[in-house]
Amino acid sequence: RKYGNLNGIPKNDLDLALRDEIENSFDGIQSSLSSFSVIPFTPLSPEEMENIFRAKVDSLSAKYEGKQWYQLVATEKASAYIVQKPHIEYHAIQMVGGADSTATYVSFSAEGAKPLLSHHSIMRRLKSQIKRCLLPSLQPDKVVVLDYDAEDAMALFRSCDAHPTTDSATNQADGTLSYDHSSCQEICRYSLS
Repeated sequence: RKYGNLNGIPKNDLDLALRDEIENSFDGIQSSLSSFSVIPFTPLSPEEMENIFRAKVDSLSAKYEGKQWYQLVATEKASAYIVQKPHIEYHAIQMVGGADSTATYVSFSAEGAKPLLSHHSIMRRLKSQIKRCLLPSLQPDKVVVLDYDAEDAMALFRSCDAHPTTDSATNQADGTLSYDHSSCQEICRYSLS
C-alpha cells in the first residue's frame, strides 16, 4: 500500500513496523518493548516542503508589499515544481509490517527544510530573479505571480491586476487575493536549473 505521507499511515501499522525493526536490530529486548512507546520522527514530505516554500513566498510578499508589488503569489504548479527533484533531494523508505503486512513508502527531504532557507540556492535564486525582473519596473499596485511553464521548463513572473476586497467569495482559500487572469502580462522567465 502506498500512502501520500507519513501522517496517512495508521498509527497501529507504524507502531508494529517500528517495533518489528527494533526487535530485529536489538536481540533480547523483546520483553522490554511493552514498557515503552515508539514515537516516530516524521521528516518533511514533498507536500510539507511545498507548504514551507509557500510560507517563504508569503513572507517575501509581506516584506515588500506596497513597494515592489501589491502581493507576491506562487501558483500551485510553481510551488510543486520548485520543491521537487533536482531542486531538493528526497529519500524514500519502505516499511513492511502491520496487520496486513503490506509495504508502505514514505518520501522525505534529505536535508529537512534546509534547502528553503534564505541562503540556499532555491531562495537565493528566487530573490536574484525578483531583483532582475521586478526592480527595473516596480509593481506596487499589481499582484506578481510566480508560475511554472512545464512545456518550456521555465519559471516566470506575471504582473496582474489585483481585486482587493473584503468579500470572501473573491478571495482564494489560501488567503491570497484573487486577481484578473486575463490582465496578466509576463514580466520575465528564468531557468530553475
